[in-house]
Amino acid sequence: MPIYGYYCDACGYEFDDLHRIDDRHKPTKKACPSCKKRKVKLGLGSFNICDPIRMGITQPSSEFKQVLEQIHTTTVGSKLDQKLSKNLKRKRGHTH
Repeated sequence: MPIYGYYCDACGYEFDDLHRIDDRHKPTKKACPSCKKRKVKLGLGSFNICDPIRMGITQPSSEFKQVLEQIHTTTVGSKLDQKLSKNLKRKRGHTH
């Protein structure tokens, strides 16, 4: 879900809110959290629906992978630890 920016046309108050794309105009039908007037508008800006690594568009950098491996060695038993263990075994030619 994207984070949208809103502003009040009456008092200039700006705020962000997380909404489904279909619900992005719901805050414009409510009163401003600051002045309570019904002058809330959807602001112009950019939003990020999902990061490119999770979408599979880009690969994490080698530095990021090193940080993940450090976390892996310090948090044995976590889901990340289990996933990285499986990947490391696969790279070394072990199967489990």
